[in-house]
Formats: sequence, structure tokens, C-alpha cells
Amino acid sequence: MHPHPASVHFPIAFLTLTCGLDLLDGLNADSFAVKALKSDIDITKGAYYLQVLGLITAIPAIVTGFTSTTQIALSQGVIEKQTKNLRPKFVKTFFHSLASTIAVLGNLGIWYCGRSAGKKLEPVALGIETALCVLMFIGANIGGTLVFTHGMGFSGLQRKNKPE
Repeated sequence: MHPHPASVHFPIAFLTLTCGLDLLDGLNADSFAVKALKSDIDITKGAYYLQVLGLITAIPAIVTGFTSTTQIALSQGVIEKQTKNLRPKFVKTFFHSLASTIAVLGNLGIWYCGRSAGKKLEPVALGIETALCVLMFIGANIGGTLVFTHGMGFSGLQRKNKPE
């Protein structure tokens, strides 16, 4: 069993909501949406705690991704025997890991350096956070391709050839 595909949903959701709340918080204070939401909740604190939850839940996603990839690489091999090239799914796995790691480490840097529970993000940090959110979506898209196209994360799943 490979738990990684199931463990990624929480960090993606939490970090996406973080970015959304920060973007809403960065809007003009005269905006109707900002006035309506700020009367009920504190957007800045909400984004802070969602980012913390996103970073905490990213830990099992990273660990399970690494262990699943290692298990699959050891059992199937990373190099194709006929062509002596890297298998395409491992090339995609590399880019999935790279995009996801940059997104998580970037959010960790924003949380550590530029955020406190009651402090609004600076415009530069908000731009970086938005770019990291887009990068996270790119990594998630590659991860979805790995699961649904290459069957990674499904134990014992074998592709059946279509009958001729």
C-alpha cells in the first residue's frame, strides 16, 4: 500500500486556503468582501494557522512520497532495460518532488521570516506565496499524472492489454 496519494490533500488544501486568505487580506480594505469577512473572522490569523497546518501536514506527505518512490524504484528499477534511459515516470517523479519541495520550503520560509499571527504579509512575500501556490498546483498535477497515468501508488495494479 502506498499512502502518499491520500496524504497530500491536506497540505494542498491548507496552503491553498492560506494563499487565498492572504490575497483577500491584501485587497483594498474598502472592498465589500474584505469588510464582510473581517467582521466575522480575522483573515490574517486564519491564514497564519492554516499555513502552520499546511506545513505540519506536509511532513507525512513528504515522508510517504519518499518511501513510496523508493519502494517502487527498488522493485521496478529506474532505468529501462532495452533503452538504458530513465523511465518516464521517474523523470516526472523528479519534477513532482522538486516542485512540491520548493513550494513547501518556500512556505516554511514565509512562515518563519515574514509572518506572525497578527501581522499582514508584505506585498513581496504575498507575490512569492502566490507563485509558490501555482508551483504547488503544477507539482500536484504532475503527481496526479503519476497516479492516474502511470499507476504509481496502486499496489499490485497491473495494466491489462486490450483484447485484439
